[in-house]
Amino acid sequence: MTASLTAYRATTAPLLDEHDYTVEQIDGRLPRELTGTLYRIGPGKFQVGKSLLHNVFDGDGMISQFVLDGSSVRFRNRYVRTRHFEHGRTSDRVRYRGVGDQIPGGPLANIGRLPANVANTNIVNYAGGLLALWEMGNPHRIDPDSLETLGPTDFGGRLGFLGAFSAHPKWDPATGDMYNFGLDLLPTPRLRTYRIDRAGRCHRLATIPLWDLPWNHDFALTDSAMVFVLDPVLPNIPKIALATDSFIDSLEFKPAKATRFLLVPKRGGRPRIVEHEALLHVHLTNAYDDGDDVVIELVRLDTEWERFRAMTGMVNLDTPDTHRLAQPDAPVRP
Repeated sequence: MTASLTAYRATTAPLLDEHDYTVEQIDGRLPRELTGTLYRIGPGKFQVGKSLLHNVFDGDGMISQFVLDGSSVRFRNRYVRTRHFEHGRTSDRVRYRGVGDQIPGGPLANIGRLPANVANTNIVNYAGGLLALWEMGNPHRIDPDSLETLGPTDFGGRLGFLGAFSAHPKWDPATGDMYNFGLDLLPTPRLRTYRIDRAGRCHRLATIPLWDLPWNHDFALTDSAMVFVLDPVLPNIPKIALATDSFIDSLEFKPAKATRFLLVPKRGGRPRIVEHEALLHVHLTNAYDDGDDVVIELVRLDTEWERFRAMTGMVNLDTPDTHRLAQPDAPVRP
């Protein structure tokens, strides 16, 4: 076993229990000024009962809370009580489709099913509370003290047909408003943009129809605009419609098509699209206004899309090149 595979297994090993304790071993001394609460979230377990899941996007969301008072640290972890998580507590059967994991049974078992919301990608402050985010569905409201799941929210029905709300919102430092977007495949492909004010009210901004809607994970915010870099990572509609492949395996990189830079004015006005040769990225690192120009900074991937896509499906596998579906009788692997 290679060192990199050993490290990967350690990173994706499940934490099946929830804890609440004071950290007893601290090397050095905590600064007295270091007070407050730090929250983190990520996929905490990749299994339904004893059935193993294999894609990093499909693990149940687990929140970690670190409470610092200047002299001690209290740790608590708690899973977001999604339908997917609750089902996995009582059953070994994979009942919900994932982004990368299919329901055993082939296309007939998966056709017409959207991926389950596992609330595992980001956690953010919102109107005195917390939101656990997952970009293909509604945010889940979380109590900031107990980490209790208070339920999903669609901001009073303002998130569109699928309720998609990106996991990576941005904040205007001058107003404190939160900006975000969602991708809708149905009823027609479009990108929706939103502003959430400090009272938690959701305001719709521009909606941009995109018949060749790409997968997009992130955006940036400048003083004047929401900035998107839309690479030609496009869904294969027949594969999605017939459920012959998982959702992530139905995404294809089309280098002959353009990357589109999309600017959505924050204060209203017509969105602007500028085409560029095809790029491949996941996150933007920064963007800012420079006179009449907008400067965008990103990490361009030199990895082939197929390789990047395959890397997401290595969890709970014997080797990085072995791919298999979850099996109902598979043992739990620590």
